[in-house]
This record gives sequence, structure tokens and C-alpha cells, in this order.
Amino acid sequence: MAHKIVKTIFIMTVLATMGYAQKLSFPAEKPSLSVEFPKGWSVEIDQNAVSGVIAMSEDSAVEIDIWMIDPKKVEKDPDKAIDAAIDEIAELVEEHIKNFKVIEQANGEIGGFKYVSIEGIGEDTKNGGKLQIYAEIFTPNDKEIFIMLYWASKDAEDKNIKDIDFIFDSVSKID
Repeated sequence: MAHKIVKTIFIMTVLATMGYAQKLSFPAEKPSLSVEFPKGWSVEIDQNAVSGVIAMSEDSAVEIDIWMIDPKKVEKDPDKAIDAAIDEIAELVEEHIKNFKVIEQANGEIGGFKYVSIEGIGEDTKNGGKLQIYAEIFTPNDKEIFIMLYWASKDAEDKNIKDIDFIFDSVSKID
């Protein structure tokens, strides 16, 4: 009987962890934002950001970067900090994308986050394939500003759409 109980607990544990997602909170000291990444995605700390991650789909075809603008810069001059972040995004896009074209711009509030977003397409500078690019600048509290940058080919986006939706839907405020 004890053997069956142990076996049942083991199976339940395996089944429960099969869809395990990595949940991260930003910033580490006093989190105001959390996001989850599906099992199989590689998630590493971005060494170039104050508080950020670089996540890649299991097939390495989709990249999502999330980072926080330096809070000291935001406190000192929020507009200047946002302008610098936009310049940083533009540099990243120019480095990896040619013939970038904006498709849609939006701003507003969703889930308690104020945001500005830009969606566009362009050609990958490495292989010439078309890439979808999505950049969002958002804040959960007007004191901390985050950036989410996403890029993938249309085929990769279609293949990984459930994971992408999971990640975007998981972004939440921590009060």
C-alpha cells in the first residue's frame, strides 16, 4: 500500500511540474512587476541592464527582452530617461533590423499599467528574413519604467503564439 501511495505522489509531482513556468519579479529588492516564462524557454539575467532578462523560445526563434530603466535616472528626470530608453531601443533595432517600418503605435492603460507600444516589421540583418518587432514601455506605478522588446519571424511567432500569449498575459503588478 505504501508503495502505491509513493508512486501516486511521484506521478502527481511529475505531472504538476511538466508545465512549470519560471516566474520572475522586478526589481529584485522591492518587486513591482512579475512575469512568467513557459517551461523550455531559456531565461538569463541581462548583464547590460540594471534589472532585466533575455528570454528565448525553446527553438531559439523568438526573443523577448525585459528590462527596467535605471530608477535613479527616472527619479532625476523621467522624460529624459524615457527618451534615452527609446534611443536604446532604436539602436537595438538598427543593429539587428534593416528597412524597419512601423505598423502600429498605441498608448493607454491595461491591467493597471500605463504603456506606449510600437509594432513594426523589418529584415533581419543576419539572414535577410522578415522579422516582427514589438516594443513596449510601461509602468506599474509611475516610478519604475520597464521596457519589453520582442522579435521573431512571422512563422516563429505563429509556431510559438501560445507561449508568447502566456508571457504577455502573465505580466502583472505586484502591489
